[in-house]
Amino acid sequence: FLPAPPEPALQTSPPPVVASTNPTTMDQEPAQNPLLPVARSTSHIEDMRALAEAYKRLTYPPPPHPLKIVWERKEKEALLHLPGGVTLAMVWIPPGSFISGREIDFGTDFLPVHPVKLTRGFWMGKCELTQAQWTSVMTVNPSRFIGDTLPVDGVSWEDAMLFVRRLNRASEVHFRLPTEAEWVYAAQAGIDTPGQLLPNGAKLNDYAWNA
Repeated sequence: FLPAPPEPALQTSPPPVVASTNPTTMDQEPAQNPLLPVARSTSHIEDMRALAEAYKRLTYPPPPHPLKIVWERKEKEALLHLPGGVTLAMVWIPPGSFISGREIDFGTDFLPVHPVKLTRGFWMGKCELTQAQWTSVMTVNPSRFIGDTLPVDGVSWEDAMLFVRRLNRASEVHFRLPTEAEWVYAAQAGIDTPGQLLPNGAKLNDYAWNA
């Protein structure tokens, strides 16, 4: 969820990262929208992106007032102040190494088990993005299960990218979505077992929303 973003002139640490509901890679192409015509050659790609952007602007119209996003850093934690008095907590993830993949065959995307090293730390959302946080920037709530403190659902990759672009237009720091390696590294939180995201004996309700 794109090449590495440039470092802001006033920023002394790597750019903050907005956590996504699902992991994704930085070079992933936008999914094809079934309501738009299929591009049949490379020359049509820019037209397709322009149409997709226009479609999303209908789904998520521009905010009625200019957005103002304030980044407040406190040691290894930070707060992102969004419109309407809504805040988004972020935490600092230091660089390090972890074991990626699975020993059990869940498909070629998970094999083989291999070490991954992250040479730079990054900021990441402490929790999944809530509906209140999403709506404060996007004005429209696409979620099926409504609740300000519930995670936003019904969001596509393109929607998430539009959310990030709006943050970047209104803030002095630069945001992006996490890479797959960053997401897994943060989710494993130091656990050495490949593919395991919770400590042995941990209760899922203490770590995540679930149904």
